[in-house]
Amino acid sequence: MVLAKHILHTNLKDAQMIFTKEQVTKKTIFAHLGAHKTATSLIQQYFKAKHKYYADQGVYFLNRSEISPFISWGDKIIKDPTELAQGLKKKTKKSNAPTIFFSNENVLGRPLQRTPGLYPSAKDIIPALGKALSAYDTKIIYSIRPQWEFLESYYLQKVHQGYFLTFNQFLESVDMDNLYWQPVIDALGAEFGQENVKIVDFSLIRKGQDTFISEFIKQNISEDLIPDLDYAKVHNASISDRGLQLALRINPLLKREETSSVRKFLQENFSNQTEPRPNLLSADMKAVLKDRYESDYNGLVTKT
Repeated sequence: MVLAKHILHTNLKDAQMIFTKEQVTKKTIFAHLGAHKTATSLIQQYFKAKHKYYADQGVYFLNRSEISPFISWGDKIIKDPTELAQGLKKKTKKSNAPTIFFSNENVLGRPLQRTPGLYPSAKDIIPALGKALSAYDTKIIYSIRPQWEFLESYYLQKVHQGYFLTFNQFLESVDMDNLYWQPVIDALGAEFGQENVKIVDFSLIRKGQDTFISEFIKQNISEDLIPDLDYAKVHNASISDRGLQLALRINPLLKREETSSVRKFLQENFSNQTEPRPNLLSADMKAVLKDRYESDYNGLVTKT
């Protein structure tokens, strides 16, 4: 009887130790923070469609719409980091998955504001984001693309959303001497540790959607995950040259609530999936941008 009580007491003590360890062990969170126009919509919609499949492998995916209310354009994180922290806790409390993954390209603010830099608000948002994610073992995934491509693609995205200035008018507000990705990456590294920041080269998309998805998962989340590549949808297709010309004429006439309908119409009928892309940057301007930024860009993506 005494021996039985001793064994029971020992087992309970061991169980309490295990429980305590589980309580203090942090879950891992993978935060895919953009940048814009780097196939973030593809990653978000793919994981949304496959969330049950990856949950069975221990990865709990949060839809973009689930965390957007706690983020806005990063301003909500600066104002109150605990709002995002509490939101994440509430959204994931029913899951036992050891890994959480979310993707939201608006976390680090709007790109190409009048303040110099690609993401000028990032320096203020990132420390607040660190506080919001302090309960987790945080891994950052940040996708980038060459600056000359980013300028064109983000301009077309703005047109999708109702913008109607010409590309040259758009460039007038851009500081072409301050388009480096390095400041954002350095700030992320300083907050979360350089070893916890993975850089994704958007150019990988040229090898095909399946390769992009597979490599994104294997290189940035876990080599042990088995990707489900039964996925053929195209997301957020850009507009063609004819689509751009139509949009620049239609957008000034639209009410705000009408822009999404026109965007859908243009994507379905005048996208660059079926028609020639707009030729926006001149050959000379593209050469200047490549001369200034190409070696730095290649250095960033080569490291990863």
